[in-house]
Amino acid sequence: MIDFRYHLVSLISVFLALAVGIILGAGPLKEAIGDQLSGQVTSLRTEKEALRADLDHAISTQEGSDGLLTAAAPKALAGALPSRRVALVLVGDVDDTVVDSTSGYLASAGATVVSRIQLSEDWFSQAKADSRQSYASSLSAYLAAGSTTGGYDATLAHALVFAFSGYASVEADTFASGADLTREILTDSGLITTPKAPVAPADAYVVIEEGSTAAADDARPTTSPADSAVGTAFAQVLAHDSEGAVVTVTGRPEGTLVEAVTKDDESNATVSTVAGVDTVVGQFMVPLALSERIGGKVGQYADTSAASQVPAAAVLEAPDRAALVALGARDDAATSGDSPDSSKGAETTGGDTTGGDAADGDAADGTGDGAAATSGDAAGSSKS
Repeated sequence: MIDFRYHLVSLISVFLALAVGIILGAGPLKEAIGDQLSGQVTSLRTEKEALRADLDHAISTQEGSDGLLTAAAPKALAGALPSRRVALVLVGDVDDTVVDSTSGYLASAGATVVSRIQLSEDWFSQAKADSRQSYASSLSAYLAAGSTTGGYDATLAHALVFAFSGYASVEADTFASGADLTREILTDSGLITTPKAPVAPADAYVVIEEGSTAAADDARPTTSPADSAVGTAFAQVLAHDSEGAVVTVTGRPEGTLVEAVTKDDESNATVSTVAGVDTVVGQFMVPLALSERIGGKVGQYADTSAASQVPAAAVLEAPDRAALVALGARDDAATSGDSPDSSKGAETTGGDTTGGDAADGDAADGTGDGAAATSGDAAGSSKS
């Protein structure tokens, strides 16, 4: 049984320990503890100031490099894309500043941005596959023979290129009548919008996708071009049917079309990529990569690439637009009768629910023989 003496001894011990602590803290240990704490505070303050100085220096250096690159761009890029007309394809909520800056670097290279196309999530959504199949069936009537043999998602991609690149003739700078109707159907379907209406047919394409960031990873949409074969099929068709295509991304490429193209052997043999186009270095690389691609070389680049990995502009001749006229080889037949009902799909094209081989139809060279556009030849025999 615990008695009063036990409690008394406990209380005395507590107060004795407290007294000893006060005496030691105010006496012999005072200076040691104080000096130790002061030293730690001083060390942390010095480290913080050093980190701040390093950060300020890095920011200043980056701003200086960006300013130098921006000032040098007109001369460094001059003639990389002579007389080329480029369409920008936007995927996700891409910042207007990035789009405008990229357009400026393309202009410095001699290109003209003739249209901006915004793809909706429906373009890649598996939930909208039946709807896309219906529209593809309607649009196939406007496309060259062979453009409808790669599955309905490939057919839609062929239709988009025809809608924005279909020339009426080699001599004319106007769209084929079938291209105008195809563009109207794609717009009315909700698959695309045109933030900048086309002013002329495009020779080549630059895709800009909103990339991932550490803060926004959890907020990324569940429907992504990298989630299925639809995205890589789309990229392959853009590259095959036009003079060339470059797929780019802001921020990190994880979970984006750039990553999907890079990892897919068929795609990375025909489609060039640039990661980090939210930076000046990335934007500067875009016209160089496109010029290089039109010239027959494919590359995968990033704003963190070493100097040896920077794309080299090709020496390009004037664009040969005969292949773009051939995209609508069936234009006269398609528009001579009743226009297809864009809300009804008569039958599926190939029945491939994944979009199939993106470029089974050799629309870009106008042969219509169904040759695959994505052979291992990175240069592409149909490229100028």
